[in-house]
Amino acid sequence: MPQKEKVELDNGMNKIGGIMLLILFFSLIGGYFVTNSYEYISRKYKEFNEYSFEGEVYDKKEDQKGGGANVARYLHLKTGIIHRVNISKYYDVQIGDYVYKPAKSDTVYYIVKKKDTIKAMENSYLKDYLKTMSK
Repeated sequence: MPQKEKVELDNGMNKIGGIMLLILFFSLIGGYFVTNSYEYISRKYKEFNEYSFEGEVYDKKEDQKGGGANVARYLHLKTGIIHRVNISKYYDVQIGDYVYKPAKSDTVYYIVKKKDTIKAMENSYLKDYLKTMSK
């Protein structure tokens, strides 16, 4: 391949690379604004708030992909629901315990056999975030 063709090929590749970087940059900026928009967070909060579930825990799983504190922990309920919980609830709730979340509520009840019922406010951070965004 002659030297002139190599230079033209390199220039063409540099232009394509620059265009791809711009597309990636603007996609990331757009994604940031979409996921942090009031409408998006409001929709996510309302989805969880209006959702209800209940069932007996038959399995517990940890997804080790996140590593450390970012490990996702799930309770599998006999009704087919897979509910993500934080680390303290994961170790408090055992197989055979019962989980209940009424519709139009942020509260999830963990009915533990060996202890009292654990009442947890879930998604309160979204509710607080929406309050601060509306001010």
